[in-house]
Amino acid sequence: MAHFIAIAECGSLGAAARRLGLSQPALSKSLRALEAELQVPLVHRTAHGARLTRYGRSFYARARAAQSELARAEEELRALAGGGAGSVAFGFGPVAAKVIVPEVVSAFRRQFPDAGVRLMEGFVHQLVPLVRDGALDFAVGPGLPEFRTDASLKFRPVFHYERVVIARRGHALVRGDSLRDVATAEWLTFEPQGTLEQLFTRLGLPAPRAVVQSDSADATIELLARTDMLGILPRPMLGADPRLAVVPVREPLPPFTVGMFVRADTPLTRAAQVMSRLVTEVGRRVAASRRTHR
Repeated sequence: MAHFIAIAECGSLGAAARRLGLSQPALSKSLRALEAELQVPLVHRTAHGARLTRYGRSFYARARAAQSELARAEEELRALAGGGAGSVAFGFGPVAAKVIVPEVVSAFRRQFPDAGVRLMEGFVHQLVPLVRDGALDFAVGPGLPEFRTDASLKFRPVFHYERVVIARRGHALVRGDSLRDVATAEWLTFEPQGTLEQLFTRLGLPAPRAVVQSDSADATIELLARTDMLGILPRPMLGADPRLAVVPVREPLPPFTVGMFVRADTPLTRAAQVMSRLVTEVGRRVAASRRTHR
């Protein structure tokens, strides 16, 4: 299985053999044995490398997750036997990065100074597949419906934040008091395609005429500050940036629910359990504090 994963990730038997320290004939023999056992072709060999078949693509997703779980199991056993502190890898979105991650990681390091920690910032649609295939222990992000209905995942709500309409300070539409007044603007969103349109539809409003999707938190803020685009963002993303202002619309916007995505059928390691507990504790405390001082 490890040999097949290397072939899939390297794109050729030669490159995979070099990564594994094997001869190419030995790797070919291993691949043939795996294909014989599964009774399907996994790899299509070409003059330019190795391409996964449809069977290979399906098996790769499961094999990679299985390999990650085996590595975690070995690591956890070593930690239980006193041979290590373990490690944790988790992802988070721009809201969590700004308001909770520094405190969470600092608290974790005080408890596990020798543990390995891997942090990955991204948007939920980028992070959740990495949780599903085992590359991340868990991901912190908004509980979007398309992921909350995935049977292979569990979503644990942690905290909520107000969503607001944001524009550059001095924008002519800042004086509007309804989403209907600003619906004709050009919109910017970092949520998956269609989420903004669904929000307008639920409020009984026509969908925005133009929507730009951004997969960068920094680019989102800069575009809102430097152009006439509008965005609906969690209030913490506004920060103290003097270039941005809230458009005071009267329609109630659904709250921004942030939580943890974990695999449904796999327990977290001890290190990941502690990190997830800290995420919950710090997240709820910080959110409550912000509501009190708003």
